[in-house]
Amino acid sequence: MRLPSARATVSQHPGSGLQDFGQFVLLRFAASLGSPPSRCHGGGAATMGCAGSNAGGKGAGGVGSVDRSRLVAGPRMAAYLEAAFTPGTRLGMLADYPDVSVVVHEVTFVTAVRVPSGRLAVGCPFPGEEWLELAERIPSGVHRMEVAWTRAPYVFMDEAFEGRESAGCRLIIRDEPVAGWEMGLGVERQPGNMPAREVKEFGIDTGMGCFADAPSWESLTEPFRRFRETPFPRGPRDTISLPGGLEAVHEPATGADLVTVVAAEGVTTVWLGRTARGDIATVAVVPRVESVDPSTCIYPNPWE
Repeated sequence: MRLPSARATVSQHPGSGLQDFGQFVLLRFAASLGSPPSRCHGGGAATMGCAGSNAGGKGAGGVGSVDRSRLVAGPRMAAYLEAAFTPGTRLGMLADYPDVSVVVHEVTFVTAVRVPSGRLAVGCPFPGEEWLELAERIPSGVHRMEVAWTRAPYVFMDEAFEGRESAGCRLIIRDEPVAGWEMGLGVERQPGNMPAREVKEFGIDTGMGCFADAPSWESLTEPFRRFRETPFPRGPRDTISLPGGLEAVHEPATGADLVTVVAAEGVTTVWLGRTARGDIATVAVVPRVESVDPSTCIYPNPWE
């Protein structure tokens, strides 16, 4: 089974010097201070990181035009979400190798993801793990998925390793610049019911997340349930292999897809990148890169 094609994009670190994360932060601060208000489709006026539109409406599971200011990423987090997809950005130093930088090397097109319902699910495809249907609706159809890859070459026991890891995965909803970032909520959550600065949206113990068409969740995750229920020794999962060890499942009856992403073990946050009009441009999962020495990691608190 082949997934639909989409315009492939590959951007690579040109090797002309590392990006300074402080520059991203300064630009984000300047944007937050200087952006003019824009009218969001939900009916509320907002600056960068506005409440935005909800194509499905509140009755369809959206969060409507309520105040969502507590969901907006802080300037440093917003800057990191951009830096993680910018080739040449140094994310920190490699653990146990203080002279080796972990650098965003390239952003590659992985596959096109079909979401015919416009209802996007994000979570872990294995049984017993958490997942959510985003309250915000996206345009139904085919959306491009991209992955940012790091590079940190090192030698261990006389063997050379590239040090390639995922710095983040994103679903491109609109080919427009992101003006602000906010935490995505599930259909049953409202910002007013959230404790201040609560980050958790869903928990993962496997390090694997996914994007999927929400109404087809049960059928799309069937290969993962069957794999978990199969006694050892297990064979390969009945999924489509993608670059970087990612996997996909296609549901012929509905035309829907599931594509796995790399996610942090434990708490995982879904980030929505919005345009200046408040429309969703990007849905991203950006975990902390595990190989980075914690003392040098630039990954900030979400509200910084």
